[in-house]
Amino acid sequence: MLLTPETLAERWQVSPALIRKMLAKGDLPGFRLGGKLWRIRQADVEAIECPTSDFSGSVVAGPSQNTPTDSARPVVGLKAAMQQARRQSSAA
Repeated sequence: MLLTPETLAERWQVSPALIRKMLAKGDLPGFRLGGKLWRIRQADVEAIECPTSDFSGSVVAGPSQNTPTDSARPVVGLKAAMQQARRQSSAA
């Protein structure tokens, strides 16, 4: 299934312009349809939202249990990329 910048923006509660900037910069995988319209594969979006991890499933007792796992880091990266794009658009 393919998503438009508008549908993804609604899903992530951001502006369509931010999604287009992320696409243009390569921060978000997507492609142009007919040379003009952006489309994003739902599988790519789901991979960003819920990345798989190399976590073996073993649990280590101790304080490290409450620390974020590697699987949370890509979402943090996405949030950081979105915040950076917002800052750049407000500065322009």
